Amino acid sequence: MDQILEIDWGNTCLKWRLVERGSKVLRRGVSRSGQALLESAEVEDFAGIVTEVRLCSVRGADEVDELVAQLQEKVKVTVTLLEVRRDCGGLTIQYKDVGRLGVDRWLGMLAALRSAPKGFIMVDSGTAITIDVVNASGVHLGGYIVPGLKLMRRSLELNTKIQLGGGLHADDFALGQSTDDAVYNGTSMMAVGLIEEVKHQYPDLSVFLAGGDAETLAKSLRFVGWEIKSDLVLNGFCIALAADS
Repeated sequence: MDQILEIDWGNTCLKWRLVERGSKVLRRGVSRSGQALLESAEVEDFAGIVTEVRLCSVRGADEVDELVAQLQEKVKVTVTLLEVRRDCGGLTIQYKDVGRLGVDRWLGMLAALRSAPKGFIMVDSGTAITIDVVNASGVHLGGYIVPGLKLMRRSLELNTKIQLGGGLHADDFALGQSTDDAVYNGTSMMAVGLIEEVKHQYPDLSVFLAGGDAETLAKSLRFVGWEIKSDLVLNGFCIALAADS
């Protein structure tokens, strides 16, 4: 039985899953960094059972090369590094330099296109919030990138005298009756407002939400028909590689 280790190493954390060929998920996990993954008990388990490692990352080239080298040494199999291509799996990228498009966004769009061949709006909300629009012809029309909710709030703490307290917040649109509520509700409103404006421009397209803040944003959206798809990036791996075969 072929078991494949798929890794998405983002700005904040590293997500991995172990799948059988055919995409049945056997195990999954999250690590703080590439080094944390290498030092985890899971990597010791992977040696001898994993037949292939697939990796995408938006980290620097030196960091990625180091992780690839150490993974290959520990797991004893070749690591396949995913890279953006202009035309793949029915998706066409219009960036002048396709290497400037985040590979995670590209893989997510490949997977989303399988679910919505008539076009979609993909919102990935993590360290940054990225919004990408793909039409019914599979053409990536472009996108937006703004700071994620936590990054917006943290930037206010770092650049003003605001110090946010802990605890739960509603993340709604009510006028804040405290500084914390004003920041939390204001940043949520900014993010949701952007998503709703894009939906207003492309009303017929499906909306997919991914990333750590997907559920938070979904609670405040004032339109129906959105869908949370948590594994879009990892689901794009097999599509990208199938296009090569």
